[in-house]
Amino acid sequence: MDKKHLDYVINHYPEKNIILQIGSRNMQNFELLKLVSSYSKEYGNTVLLKRGFGNTVDEMCGARDYLQHDNVILCERGIRTLSDASRFTLDLSAVPVLQQKTGCRVIVDPSHAAGERSLVSGLARAGIAAGADGLEIEVKSMFAKCPRKCDEAQALPIDEFYVLAHVCEDIDKILK
Repeated sequence: MDKKHLDYVINHYPEKNIILQIGSRNMQNFELLKLVSSYSKEYGNTVLLKRGFGNTVDEMCGARDYLQHDNVILCERGIRTLSDASRFTLDLSAVPVLQQKTGCRVIVDPSHAAGERSLVSGLARAGIAAGADGLEIEVKSMFAKCPRKCDEAQALPIDEFYVLAHVCEDIDKILK
């Protein structure tokens, strides 16, 4: 979220090949984007940039440009619209548009768009059908002693996640 968090990562996770996620609320924190870009280039890390719920595709492309880094993954996680069917409206048309405009891999986060578990599977399948390169899905912890690191209402139980993963693999194979 800011430089102190990046300093923490640098000091505690010096390994290469980690993914640094810029959340939707910081998509337009341009100073942070520049810092993360510099660090990521130096250490060979991937940057995951999530679209803000009030941002356009062009604004996301502009934020991506601040990263000046080749190893970037963009994430469509839903935008605020007039619909109240789910927490956010998952803008699946953004997937191929972002791929074409940026050349980046684009993933979909159906968990945050849905806001409730019963919608996650359908949105995930739709994301893969729209051409997403992957999914970010919240899964309930299997370990009772671990503190919850996700929103309970939108997290899939692990058995449902495994079923969904296989279904999404099948959809991806059919489309290729």
